[in-house]
Amino acid sequence: MNHTRILKRAWDILWSYRVLWIFGILLALTSGGGSGGNGFSYRGGGNAPTFNLPPDVMRDLRMLGRGMQDWFSRADVGAFIGLGVVLLCLVLILTILSRVVNYVSQTALMRMVDGLEARGEKVSWREGFRLGWSRAAWRLFLLDVLVYLPLGIVFIGLFGCALLPLIVSAAARGEPSGAAVFGAIVLILPLILLAVIVSAAVSLVMNLARRQCVLGEKGVVESLRLGVALLRQRFSDLVIMWLILIGLMIGYSILLIPLVFLLMGVGALVGAGVGAAVYFLLRGLAASTSAILFAIFFGLAPFIAILAIPLTFLEGLRQTYYSTAWTLAYREAIVAQA
Repeated sequence: MNHTRILKRAWDILWSYRVLWIFGILLALTSGGGSGGNGFSYRGGGNAPTFNLPPDVMRDLRMLGRGMQDWFSRADVGAFIGLGVVLLCLVLILTILSRVVNYVSQTALMRMVDGLEARGEKVSWREGFRLGWSRAAWRLFLLDVLVYLPLGIVFIGLFGCALLPLIVSAAARGEPSGAAVFGAIVLILPLILLAVIVSAAVSLVMNLARRQCVLGEKGVVESLRLGVALLRQRFSDLVIMWLILIGLMIGYSILLIPLVFLLMGVGALVGAGVGAAVYFLLRGLAASTSAILFAIFFGLAPFIAILAIPLTFLEGLRQTYYSTAWTLAYREAIVAQA
């Protein structure tokens, strides 16, 4: 397997087939005193320091608390239960929608790259969505359930057993003994190492099994079996590819650190400016507390946007490149196997 050629080809596809970015971004979205004029005062002494808010802010907070207490005492409890049910249903719907988008995007990326390599065709985002909206996306979901659900249950049970001496000691003595803490550490550290090894092995197999499922149009169990068989036959080539991509991901994360700090600084400056403008605009029209709350809300919005939008875009490109490289490696491994 020519790993250098695969990495270069994946890079070329990333920049020449930009429709893929849409699905990569969708994957990224669905896969993280002193005293002075500041209004605070500090009183030192032998006790812990105390901070006093300005009198007008304290007055507004007390009025707000009394108003909320009266409102909650008069409100119908059933209305709050209904609101909670509505919010729970909304979260459930958004979670399901997120999972659907994730699996459709995975399938679209694999099929679009495979179509480019097999037939030299580039499709629109609508056609890419049609390629992703298929039974293969459903099979990807079932594949994840088949693999990750049992693994999750097993490791939760193992970690629970490792923590059992600590729990028993705390229940009997009121606090865990030193021997129980030491025993828990001795049991947990090998489990962490085992979890890392198993996660790495499963990640490698799943990259192949997913492509057997989507590109080979195999069933869930057969895809997993063929993925394991392909890994055994081309073990060294595929492990090297996996290690290279892990290394690239680590390098990408390191390079991202200064950008994150830069974006945080810019976002903080813009957010502080917007928040200050909103506060001074509303200070004469509303109570101090309300002005502060609105200032915080409108100040956080640009901070989050400045931080999230570029990072989501870059993560989408990374997801696209990673998926493309694995699809190319899978195609080469299948051709060599044949």
